[in-house]
Amino acid sequence: MLHINSELIIHAPKGPDYDALPPVKQHVTALTNYALRLAGDDQLSPEAASFAHLFAQRHDSGYQADISVVNTDQARKLLGGVLEAVESDVDPRNVTDYLQKHESDYMASRIIGHGVLSLIENTRYFQEEHDLSLKKSLGLACILSAHHPGFPITMVSGFLQGDAVIPDETRSAFFIDDGGTNPEAVRRRMVEYGASQLGVSVPDALRAAVLGYALDRLSAGSVPDELHFNDGSVTLSGGEVLQKKYGLVAGDLVRHHDTDEPLVHELLFTAYNRIIEENNAATAAAKAAGLPDIEELVALERRVIEDKALRAQRGATAAMVRYGLEGRFSNLEVETKVLRLRATLHPDNPNIVYALAAYEAILKAIQ
Repeated sequence: MLHINSELIIHAPKGPDYDALPPVKQHVTALTNYALRLAGDDQLSPEAASFAHLFAQRHDSGYQADISVVNTDQARKLLGGVLEAVESDVDPRNVTDYLQKHESDYMASRIIGHGVLSLIENTRYFQEEHDLSLKKSLGLACILSAHHPGFPITMVSGFLQGDAVIPDETRSAFFIDDGGTNPEAVRRRMVEYGASQLGVSVPDALRAAVLGYALDRLSAGSVPDELHFNDGSVTLSGGEVLQKKYGLVAGDLVRHHDTDEPLVHELLFTAYNRIIEENNAATAAAKAAGLPDIEELVALERRVIEDKALRAQRGATAAMVRYGLEGRFSNLEVETKVLRLRATLHPDNPNIVYALAAYEAILKAIQ
C-alpha cells in the first residue's frame, strides 16, 4: 500500500468548473474515479488517496484559469522563483507575455501553458480558499505542477508552429524538459523548490509528485468501464480513451498528415502507442525518483490497462473488417451509419459498439 505524507493533503478540494472543457472534465472525473478504485483495492493508503483526489481536482486548473492571472507583478515574482529553481534564466515576463500573445492558440496557451497557469491559479486558490500562507500555497502548487514535465507535453511541444515554437533553451521555463531532454531533472527541481516552500521533506514531496504523474499517465489509457447501445445511441461510463484520447489523436492526424487522408486503423494504432509511451514515462519517472513501490504499481496497472485497450481496439478492427469498412476520415459519416445499423441488430456485440463509439468520437473531434 502506497503512503503519502499527510502534510501534502488539502481536505475537500474543489476543482474549477470544467463544463466548458469536456475532455478536461472527463479526464478529471476518470482520474478521480481511478484513484478511488485503487484506494478501494488497498493499493493507496487513505493519505495517498486524499492526495490523489487533491491532485485530480487541481492539477489541471490552468485549463480553466483566465490568462490574465499571470499578468500581475506578484504572479511574475512567484514564477521567477520557480524558474530560478529549475535553472532557467528566462525572464518570467517572457513566459507570461507568450501565454497572452498566444491566448487564442489552445495548444500553446492551454496545453503547453497549463503547467505555468496552474501554478499561479493554484497558489491563489490555496491561499484564498484554504487559508494557507503564500509561501505554502506556492509550494503545494509547485508540487502539483510538477506533473507537467515529460510525455505527453514533450510530444505536444513538437506540434507548435510559427512564432509559437518554444526554443530548446526556454523549454524548462514552461516546465517541459531541460533543453529538449531529461524532463525528470525539471520535475525534481520543481519538487525541491516546492518542498522548501511548503516545509516538507524532498523525498515526501517527490513521492507525491511522481504518484500524481503516474496516475495521470495511467488513467489516460483507460477504456470505458461500461459501454452499451440503447435506443440508437452509445452510452458509456468511465475511462478516457474514447472520450478524450481518440479525439486528440484525430486532431493531430488531421493537422499533421503528410500523405493520404488519415484512417481509423491508423488512429487506433497511434492511440495505443501513445498509451504505451505514457506508461513508459510513468515508469521512467518512478525509476528516476528511486521509488520502486510506485514503479511496481505502474507495472501492475499498465498490464491491465494496455491489455484492455488492445482487446477493445482489436475487436473494433474486427468489426470494421467484417463489414467492409475502410475507415477513411472522409467517409466516416457513411460508415458510422453502417455501424449504427449493425449495432441496432446486435446491441450486445461489444466489438460493434466499441467501433461505433470510436467513429463517433473521431467525427466529433474533426467536424
